[in-house]
Amino acid sequence: MAFGDYNYKLEIYNIANTAKQCEFVRSDLLSGEVIQELCGEESLTFQIARNHSNFGYLAKFRVVRLCDTKLGGYTCYRIKRIKTWRNRQKVFAEIYCEHLKYDLADRLIRAEKHFIQENPQTILDYILSFSDGFTRGVCPASPVIDFDINYQTCLDAIKCLAEATGLDYIVLAEAAPFYKVVYIMNIGLDTVTISSQIRC
Repeated sequence: MAFGDYNYKLEIYNIANTAKQCEFVRSDLLSGEVIQELCGEESLTFQIARNHSNFGYLAKFRVVRLCDTKLGGYTCYRIKRIKTWRNRQKVFAEIYCEHLKYDLADRLIRAEKHFIQENPQTILDYILSFSDGFTRGVCPASPVIDFDINYQTCLDAIKCLAEATGLDYIVLAEAAPFYKVVYIMNIGLDTVTISSQIRC
């Protein structure tokens, strides 16, 4: 992303990502950074003055949508940490957010399950039944595989399933009715890291 010409705003939603609480435009932010790695870290960090009128809406676990106001798309993150500090007489805050796919890392599959000659769609549906509202997107019905799940997180099981099928996985958080969707498909990329500075 070319953040120099990037038109964006941050929208703050409730924990369930269903009700907008407030928004921040470019001029409200002191700085920001987005990190995106294919099958790896995806995070958003931004800084804001503590005395901003909408600061009270920035609470742990709320959803932040990084919106492209020119193209109309957005990416969803969940607030994980808020750190404040004082510089002379001003108080600032740094908000660290992780992509909503990390909600899958918080959900444990509390059972052992052994699939014998099963298709990946059925396996992915089983994994997502332990999640908090994720659904299956594109996923191949073949080849059939043997696959074991042993008391692991949903995200770990998805990674293992992608490896077992020789494909990649991607998690998108979109607007209803496609709120949180997991895709397993051939993306055709090696690990890619994008670190972008948000110019304010």
